[in-house]
Amino acid sequence: MNANSQAKTGAMTNTLPATRLYAARPPQGQAGFSLIELMIAATISLLLLAGAAGLFLSNKRIYREQEESAVLQENGRFAMQLLQENIRMAGYVGCSDDVTQLTNNLKDDVKRNGVNLANLYNAADNRTGTLNAIEGIDGGGRAWLPSGSGQNSGRMKPGTDAISVRYLRGQAETLPRAMGNAQDGVSVIAPSGAAPTMADLSEFAHTIAGVADCSGGDVFIVTNAGGGVYRIDGEPVPLINLRHVAGSSRNKTNALSRSYDTQAVISQFIARRFYIGDTDGDATTDDPGLFYTGTNFSEQGYKHVQNELLIEGVEDMQILYGVDMDANSDNIADEFHTAATVPDWNKIVSVRIALLVRTLRENRDIQNTQTYNLLDKTVRMDGDGYRRRVFTTTILIRNRDA
Repeated sequence: MNANSQAKTGAMTNTLPATRLYAARPPQGQAGFSLIELMIAATISLLLLAGAAGLFLSNKRIYREQEESAVLQENGRFAMQLLQENIRMAGYVGCSDDVTQLTNNLKDDVKRNGVNLANLYNAADNRTGTLNAIEGIDGGGRAWLPSGSGQNSGRMKPGTDAISVRYLRGQAETLPRAMGNAQDGVSVIAPSGAAPTMADLSEFAHTIAGVADCSGGDVFIVTNAGGGVYRIDGEPVPLINLRHVAGSSRNKTNALSRSYDTQAVISQFIARRFYIGDTDGDATTDDPGLFYTGTNFSEQGYKHVQNELLIEGVEDMQILYGVDMDANSDNIADEFHTAATVPDWNKIVSVRIALLVRTLRENRDIQNTQTYNLLDKTVRMDGDGYRRRVFTTTILIRNRDA
């Protein structure tokens, strides 16, 4: 190696950078979070999460309250609708519109499905032998007025009112064939439209029926039924003959009060008692509801039920009866009375009802201390968590409307 080469090598060696003995500074924008920054971020996240959770719970509570209020409203309207439909029909017995003109042929010991039909249809209670279109129980009593029956009174909530109605079902049909005599069966057209089958006959068995014309009528229990094809005006007509035989738990006699021709109508005779009871089956009324005993509402078949729940949450029912006191009987209520003070049950032309309905679930966020006015009764709450509403209406009895 010559001198020139050594000089170049030395110059190159001297130009090499010195070795760094410390860590390189990280590039801008890639620095980590400090502990304080992490704590601030966590706190903000928790606050946002708590806000979202609070909003969710608030919306859930509002939705639940709105749902319960909607159910309360629906239950109140449905209960009032059922009562209106039945009370409006009270006393309907065809063109005579006078239930007192019906002859009650039921014996005092008639029972079906555990229901005492004698009491339900006034056979045992009304000593005059007629039927009451409307009966009631005042909050302080335990007997149906004016009959004096105690049916179902032990299941009623103390301090509440109750009402009974009786009427001929609206789907009445004209007799297709006149009765030969008072002991003859009452004819109806077979539902099948052909020769009556066993199913047709069993459908009418043990039905409480009413046959009536403009002069009056008869109420009887169908003991059995027969049938066949008869010629009416030269045409074959499949008929079912509803028989009314006397005997134990049947009718008083084999004969009705008279025979009926083709101007008469026949239908099921309806009797229903409405009252406030407890859904648990006792008298504590921790879970109140609107109950009934009598002819069922089902379209699947005719039968009688006892202590059947209709609407949950109906806590109280108060009733006033509109009485036409005019001598000329204009069928307009002049006075309203409780069941205990009605002067004449045959002069009732309207019924005023107030229902107190509550939510089905208790809300622990509220304390209900409100006072509710139900006609002649004032109810003050003791601070429970149920929301309530009062439903009030006046029902005109159509068959006594001028």
